[in-house]
Amino acid sequence: MIGDPVRYQNTKALIQLVENFWFNQIAHCIPTKQHRQRPAIYTRSHRARG
Repeated sequence: MIGDPVRYQNTKALIQLVENFWFNQIAHCIPTKQHRQRPAIYTRSHRARG
């Protein structure tokens, strides 16, 4: 039972590592909240162009 908390923390860290890796790989393909928080003027001009 002593090793369980350590194993849990290691698993959590590993999951975070994998999530961060995949997020970095596909961040440029998927619109994130940061893109939605841009000024409305930029969004409007961008939509008009597209």
